[in-house]
Parts: sequence; structure tokens; C-alpha cells
Amino acid sequence: ANSSAAGGSAVANNNNASAAAAMVDLTSPASTPTTTNSSTTTNTRYKMEGDIPTLSLTNFFVMGIKIGWPYPTVMSPQRQMAFHLIKALNSSKHVVLESPTGTGKSAAILCSVLAWQRHHWKKSGEKKEKVKIIYCSRTHSQVAQMVTSLKQTPYRPRMAILGSRERLCIHKSIKPRGGGSGEEVKGINVNNECRMRVRNTEKS
Repeated sequence: ANSSAAGGSAVANNNNASAAAAMVDLTSPASTPTTTNSSTTTNTRYKMEGDIPTLSLTNFFVMGIKIGWPYPTVMSPQRQMAFHLIKALNSSKHVVLESPTGTGKSAAILCSVLAWQRHHWKKSGEKKEKVKIIYCSRTHSQVAQMVTSLKQTPYRPRMAILGSRERLCIHKSIKPRGGGSGEEVKGINVNNECRMRVRNTEKS
């Protein structure tokens, strides 16, 4: 299933998908069992390792899926977005959503999709199907905004940000860090120089 939201945010959920900007990766989730014993039954509950449920100021349900929410209230556009996202994910359909600036698209997308992923993972039983979530954005600043929004939610997936060597290379001879702006040294090809240094490190 693939889900995308217009207006500055996009989400894709596909085991074989690829992204050019940012990736929220939950390919190998772990569980932490919590067992409660009583005189008649034993209940075992599972939560995703690393999640922080206490960051949920409130919770709401969409189609039987509990969504942890980091804010005191949920706006109507956010509820509508959560409903259409989860409906599309449950039926393996595409969905295109558009909402004005300031209506909380990022939080609605992140919380809804991650809540659905955990629900799906628990329902898969012993197979524990691995689902990868790809979050794409147009600019690197939007990637940074997404990461900030994710940290405010109760969800803590394993995450990798995908980008070019021009953006991600941290070698001090290419992008000096001390007291500077961190921009690459003039007159060199960052992509080639970074690739060469990685190869030299692997050989040594």
C-alpha cells in the first residue's frame, strides 16, 4: 500500500519502496513483554521497544486502532486525515490528501501511520510481518522538520535519513567542522572525494 499527502508531506508504505529524502525504517521491530498474573488468567501485552507511551497527552481511536497523540486536543482536519490514511492502509490503496498550512499534517501522518504499523505488526502473529515506512519530502529543511515532529510523538522507530554525499559527508578534509559553516572545501568534487575516502578506509 502507498499513501501520499499533498501540501508538503508524503508517506509511502511498501516493503520494496525507495526514498530520496527521508526514511522512517521499522523493518525489524522488537517487543517487550509485560505479563500480568491473576488467579484465573495470564495476560501478555507487547509494546514496540523504544516507544514512550507517556508522551501521549491523549489517545484517540480510528477504525479500532489506538493512536498516541502528543497534544492535548486533536483538530478535526487531523482526525479526518488519520481516518483516510488508516482506511487506505487497511485496504492497500493509494490516498491523496490536501490540507492548508497549520492544520497539523506532519503529526497526523506520523502518528497515524506508525500506530497502524504497530497494530499490523501485532496482528501478524508469530510471522511478525516487517513493514517499512518511507516518508519523502521535497527539501532537506522539510526532512529536518519531520524529524523534529517525530521526536515530539510517543513513537520511536529506527530511522535512517537518505541523502546525497554533498549533504551527508562529514570528513573533516572535505567539510571542516571547527568554527566554520560546515560547507565543503571549494574546488573539489564532494561526491568523488567522499567515495574515495570510504574505499580507502575499507581497504585499510
